[in-house]
Amino acid sequence: MTIGKVFVYGTLKLGGKFAKIYENTFDRHRVSCKDGRIKGTMFDLGPFPAIRLEGDGHVYGEVHTFKNFDEIIRIIDRIEGYSQEHDTNLYERKPVKVELQSGGEEEAYTYVSSLTLDEMAVRVIKCGVWKI
Repeated sequence: MTIGKVFVYGTLKLGGKFAKIYENTFDRHRVSCKDGRIKGTMFDLGPFPAIRLEGDGHVYGEVHTFKNFDEIIRIIDRIEGYSQEHDTNLYERKPVKVELQSGGEEEAYTYVSSLTLDEMAVRVIKCGVWKI
């Protein structure tokens, strides 16, 4: 059994659209969920957010620890439009250090927009929080 962590900041946060759709699977494999933040900038793409790991701001979200991580990460990759076999993806899966609200840091994967800022041409979410 593999254990792994994912930092989510939008529709995969607890109560979010995709978190609800995959609730049974995620709940069955989730070991823990902790609030945290990473350095970066969040953008509003309409029905969902995107982030870039640049800028002076923070992106707020949750670190989900899952057992059977290989199964879970395949589902999340599909949701995020990411495939290791493709040269171009909507999002790229990247490792990040997450500053936990409770103190300390954890490493996790997150999904970063592969679009250029011009391609996104959207509004920056300065507070770094995606409202569910």
